[in-house]
Amino acid sequence: MVQKVHSHSAEMEAQLLQALEELGGRKQRTDMLEMELQMLKSQSSSPEQSFLFSREEVDSLRLKVKELEGERSWLEEEKRILEAQLERRTLRGSYDQSKTKVLHMSLNLPVQPGPQPAAGGVQAAVPKRVS
Repeated sequence: MVQKVHSHSAEMEAQLLQALEELGGRKQRTDMLEMELQMLKSQSSSPEQSFLFSREEVDSLRLKVKELEGERSWLEEEKRILEAQLERRTLRGSYDQSKTKVLHMSLNLPVQPGPQPAAGGVQAAVPKRVS
């Protein structure tokens, strides 16, 4: 009985220490958020500073837009090139091997009579060559 009380007491102490650590972490987070809130309030009180900051933001965003437009034009050109290649391949008779099977009729051997395939199914017969 005493051992149970001691083990329960140890568990409770461990939980208490964990809760205290968690409380300390949350207290630090609260302090940081309060400081950040005070900084934001002080920045909003001076509109000239926020205007300069937003001007810098606008300039950096304009630069980013120019970069993205350049990348877009390069991608459009690459797309046109790939479409032209696809059209040339299509006109040449190219095919997608994952979707199309090519049968070479000259290599097919005559199939010996045997059991007929079931309805809807395909049965492959492999004839034996006699040498």
